[in-house]
Amino acid sequence: VGDEGAGHFVKMVHNGIEYGDMQLICEAYHLMKDVLGMDHDEMAQLSSVFVYAVPPFLPSVFLGKIKEAFDRDAGLQNLLLDNFFSNAVQDCQESWRRTVSVGVQHGIPMPCFTTALSFYDGYRHDMLPANLLQVKTAAAAREQLPLSRWSGLKGHITLYGAHAQRDYFGAHTYELLSNPGHFIHTNWTGHGGNVSSSSYNA
Repeated sequence: VGDEGAGHFVKMVHNGIEYGDMQLICEAYHLMKDVLGMDHDEMAQLSSVFVYAVPPFLPSVFLGKIKEAFDRDAGLQNLLLDNFFSNAVQDCQESWRRTVSVGVQHGIPMPCFTTALSFYDGYRHDMLPANLLQVKTAAAAREQLPLSRWSGLKGHITLYGAHAQRDYFGAHTYELLSNPGHFIHTNWTGHGGNVSSSSYNA
């Protein structure tokens, strides 16, 4: 970003964290008010207890832990991969899940709580069925594709880094879990001629 842009970038990251914290506080207040039936004075008292319970040096300690994590591994891709942060999140995930569950059961919108939990759960898996999002057009094409050909595909429908949806529209090819490193194109509708695709540098 350059010398002049670095400060703006840091401020942007700071604002993102700050606004995320503010959203979490709003969601917690909504839960306390509409589910627990707490009034404003009770919520204010609870917030005061929490604020006083947090040592003023905690933010600097937290930042120090972030620095230590990157000192241990300069190539660290995510703080969740560091033992300290991984253990910290694991220790509180039971109450985190319970909070989200209560909110969902009572129809309380909690986008920050729920999205963060979904990200955490997704990050813990090597493979996820989200790959199937790539083949939603394949499902739409089922009625156009002869049953015999569809039956031959369904055993390979879980894709790795797949681009089947893009392949459906333009022969971009996709990769199968059953045959990694081999990229194929499928004539999804049975119409049109043969097409091929190759890699290129953009």
